Amino acid sequence: MKNLDISRKCFLAYFILILLIGFTSGIPFPGKAVAAAGDDFNDNSKDSMKWGADEVDGKGVLKEANQRLEYTTTGIGTASHDSVDRKWRTSQFPYNANWEVQIDVTNTISTGSYSSFGINVRSVRLPNDEIEVELGQDGEFWAEFYGGRRISGADYAVTYGPYNYGAIRMAFDSTTKVFTVYYDTDPSDGYQWIEFGSFGVAGTGGIDGTRNWGLKDTDRFVAYVFGYSQEADRVTSGQLYGDNFQETGEVASIATPIKGEIVPKGTIAYPVTWTTNGISGDVSRAKVYYTFGNSGIWKKASGTVVNPLTRFDWNVPSPDKPKNVKLKVVFKDALGNKLATAVSSAFRIE
Repeated sequence: MKNLDISRKCFLAYFILILLIGFTSGIPFPGKAVAAAGDDFNDNSKDSMKWGADEVDGKGVLKEANQRLEYTTTGIGTASHDSVDRKWRTSQFPYNANWEVQIDVTNTISTGSYSSFGINVRSVRLPNDEIEVELGQDGEFWAEFYGGRRISGADYAVTYGPYNYGAIRMAFDSTTKVFTVYYDTDPSDGYQWIEFGSFGVAGTGGIDGTRNWGLKDTDRFVAYVFGYSQEADRVTSGQLYGDNFQETGEVASIATPIKGEIVPKGTIAYPVTWTTNGISGDVSRAKVYYTFGNSGIWKKASGTVVNPLTRFDWNVPSPDKPKNVKLKVVFKDALGNKLATAVSSAFRIE
């Protein structure tokens, strides 16, 4: 909640009016995805292999305590705002594959003009392209996004409670290039997600906002968790915190060939490249497969694994006529245990 300190107050009044006239909606989204990685904060110690350095503004502090990630301030809040963003370094998330992030959140602050705990996602190459979802003060689940060229929509979404506890989730659809945000008011009984906003980042899609971020298939995203307080009294332990961070994004992705690329049939040693991100320390083997069209039949690719962390030199097949193709790379450790799978966007052989 770093960019709309003043204007959000106008939005608040507007949405209260909407709420009073009954303009509300929610789509249940049951179930819980299996996380590829995460942190339950139970060890009360920051894991530097998972989290990067804190980005601190003012007197904000993030600290693992009481088996959760707590936001506090080192004294009475500053005249404007205090905040801390903590980078999730285990994974970078692909623009060309589906992924999601989520966290349980609690916010019981009642002083100051605004406070929140949430998740912020940014483009690695264009960090001003960003989106966030949070549990805000006065019991609201809030989402907003910025960057690129604005096309339509309000650029924010909100649902009012009052809620001081729940969970938030952000999911990216690589086909539609749309971020969808969800909340759950009581994750203690299993996640029952309710959609409350969507935002398109490629010039189309998104109910609550559409922008063109100018991203490419090779672009990546990075996630942060954050605490924020504006014109608040001192924030103390137990008032504002997150727990059970999870991400279900692919920790590996194929960089080349890119979506729509034409690969000449019969090419010898065409370079198929990929990134392994958070699993790179464990990968010792990579097996590559291809499929034509929507057959669902995967065949072993002919060629040489130059480096299981980065590259395969592919001897491209020679079909009788042009074909749409996808590649799949399966990553394994030294014992043969499967670590991750990456699937490319569709391209053509002709």
